[in-house]
Amino acid sequence: MAALRLVTECLTNTRKYAVDNGTDADIAVQLVLSPGTVKNHLAAIQRKLGVRNRVGIAAAVWAQRS
Repeated sequence: MAALRLVTECLTNTRKYAVDNGTDADIAVQLVLSPGTVKNHLAAIQRKLGVRNRVGIAAAVWAQRS
């Protein structure tokens, strides 16, 4: 999916943790970010992929892996 290639490195890291079912707080600890920043990153990922939630992010990632 071309949209996945547009995601920056930081957004990519956030996306990876989100797909692994991390909470905003868990992701924030792993990436040394604030939970608010994680929330903003997830919103940006959703906009770029054209999905509405984390399930959509995960579906887009799994579709690319197939």
